Amino acid sequence: MTEAIKKSKKEGSDVLSEPSFYKWQLKDHNSSDFNPDVLDALLEDEKLYTLADVNKMIQTFMMREVC
Repeated sequence: MTEAIKKSKKEGSDVLSEPSFYKWQLKDHNSSDFNPDVLDALLEDEKLYTLADVNKMIQTFMMREVC
């Protein structure tokens, strides 16, 4: 591992952070990873989300009990 990566991990730097996306970017992406209706229901328009955050939110949504 390079010295810069080791140093940034120790200091908690944002150098290695995950990319973040707005809801419209996730919806416009030509991928079948996310249902646009689910994204509309779960995500706020002006907030940034990582793919890990979105996946976690969708899993929680899909596992909830239906009345």
